[in-house]
Amino acid sequence: MRCELLSRTGEAIPVDLSAAIVAEGGRDTATVGVFHDLREEMRRDAELSNARQRLEEAEKTALVSELAGAAAHELNQPLTSVLGFSSCSSAARRRTTGAGRSWPPSSARRSAWRAS
Repeated sequence: MRCELLSRTGEAIPVDLSAAIVAEGGRDTATVGVFHDLREEMRRDAELSNARQRLEEAEKTALVSELAGAAAHELNQPLTSVLGFSSCSSAARRRTTGAGRSWPPSSARRSAWRAS
């Protein structure tokens, strides 16, 4: 049974109590009690709980980082294609027209670079 005892200084000490009655010749002659101090156990439980909370927070942070990386990858995939296509198209257009103008307009490439 869990209960609290008071120390001489008035501090409450959590204990686990085991008690029994000793009988001799059919008469109750004594009682025996064993107290187990639970302070150290309770301190370890609190530390374990704190460690679990820190671990959960670290796992959440890792998950958010992983999701952010996956999202960035998914966004950059099409942008890379746009940049590659616009560069190839510009080079092909310059070869066919011989002009120094680029096609598609360089604003498309600038926008894709800015977004990537």
